[in-house]
Amino acid sequence: MYQRLGWSPSTTLPSGSTFQSSLANEPGVASTSFGYLACTALLQVSSPLSVLLVNTIVKDLASKNILIVAMALSSCCQLIPRELMPTVVPLVQEKLSHSSSYVRGKAVIVLHHFYRNCPEHCCYYISTTQSLLGDKDPAVVALVVQLLVDVVQVMCVV
Repeated sequence: MYQRLGWSPSTTLPSGSTFQSSLANEPGVASTSFGYLACTALLQVSSPLSVLLVNTIVKDLASKNILIVAMALSSCCQLIPRELMPTVVPLVQEKLSHSSSYVRGKAVIVLHHFYRNCPEHCCYYISTTQSLLGDKDPAVVALVVQLLVDVVQVMCVV
């Protein structure tokens, strides 16, 4: 895909990459979603710009708008480098008790992704995730079961 655009992801970032990250900072759902979409499509996790986006993600996780919180959670899987996962895990863990089942499900997906990449930082939140087995939304329960299956498989291998 990148070759069609005329550049290789192994080279430097295109000149509009700071524009994409600033779009993620803009107020409003449309510009924020486009900014996150552009950043996840064009940036690699190891990029220095993805490290700068962590502040935007943290700010958006504190938003009252459910769509912005969900976009920030979705982008966590694509933009958070492994070394910064421990700083974001407590914020994602707070979203497990959100009033929206959509946000709770996204938070479980992000914790599952973090667990696969960095299990030593997520093992403290497994008990909180287990409490969601009694959630009223069956989709959230299914996501929790998938996470717990991975946890049990890793524990059985050790």
